[in-house]
Amino acid sequence: MGTFSRLRYVIAANANALIEKAEDPEKLLRALIREMEDAGEEARLASAELLAQEFGVAADIWSATSFNQLRRDGIETQRWNMLHPEAEPRLSHIESTNGRALPTWMRW
Repeated sequence: MGTFSRLRYVIAANANALIEKAEDPEKLLRALIREMEDAGEEARLASAELLAQEFGVAADIWSATSFNQLRRDGIETQRWNMLHPEAEPRLSHIESTNGRALPTWMRW
């Protein structure tokens, strides 16, 4: 069981008890979710740092709200470039932020 799984189980176990005690359960749930997101981000950054220090592996931390949307954007961009060969080629969001072409698995 990984660190993230343990963290999720601990928070889930305490969430019901906290909700019962809370005056405003919706507000408490928002605060719990925010804390979980912050803890997850800190864990990801710490993992990247540990990889760099202990194993000499550099890791960039990326966050995406929708991999499907990124894929659609890549496909749309490729289609537009194919249909408009005389125009200046467009870059997908990934290409514009990363400076590299999309990986093969995102082209399908």
